[in-house]
Amino acid sequence: MRATDDENAVETDEETRKQELTTKDKKKSKKDKKAKKSKKEKKEKKKRDVDVEDKSAPDHHQAEETVISIGEQEPKKEGAVEEVADISKEEEEGEDNSIFEDPKIKELEAFYRKALEAFKTDKTSKDLRRAKTAAKKAWDTALIEAAGPGFEPLTCRNCSQLFLFGDKDKFKEKGWAKPSQCKKCTFKIGIARSKDRKRVDQKQNMCYEFQQTGECSRGDRCRFSHLERHIGKKRRIELDAAKEEALDAAKKETSD
Repeated sequence: MRATDDENAVETDEETRKQELTTKDKKKSKKDKKAKKSKKEKKEKKKRDVDVEDKSAPDHHQAEETVISIGEQEPKKEGAVEEVADISKEEEEGEDNSIFEDPKIKELEAFYRKALEAFKTDKTSKDLRRAKTAAKKAWDTALIEAAGPGFEPLTCRNCSQLFLFGDKDKFKEKGWAKPSQCKKCTFKIGIARSKDRKRVDQKQNMCYEFQQTGECSRGDRCRFSHLERHIGKKRRIELDAAKEEALDAAKKETSD
């Protein structure tokens, strides 16, 4: 009897264990189903949100057309050429380019270029370094002598070459610092920065110096707009009043 009771007890224990395992499996499967369902719902919700955003967002081509319409007064290609032309013109005011066309100076420049190329092949050679330095000094001395007292010799911060600065009075009157770049480097950098200048001009904040004087010492490096339409209502009224006063004064002078 005892054996049968023990066997019955073992059987009941096994049945209870099986029942517990089945309940656990059922609970686990329910959890998995819920998790899968929630993931699916999240994906669908995300997809719906993306569709809504796509519908509400403006068309890409339409945005491009808006940007173009803002800058209609300055065509892209023409604007870039004008910027570069202005830069070169400003530099020409302070440089006498006829000096560089002198045959003697051209010969000294060619000699320096050869010495420089030779030095680049072996930068450890002291003789090549001395030859390069002597050639550079001879070229610079000839330039300074040919320019005369009206020009100040300056060194370009980009190419380290000497250039002649002659427009001292204008820069002093405007309160500008001396130029730090030669004409060639300014022209090259102007081409690269003309696109950035156009982007800056799309902003509404106008350069104060350009607003007051019509010129800016920083040129393309300035981070503010150089367009007259961004001058502001108050300043525009002041300028219009000044123009009217100037016209009235001119009329009085002619009538007298």
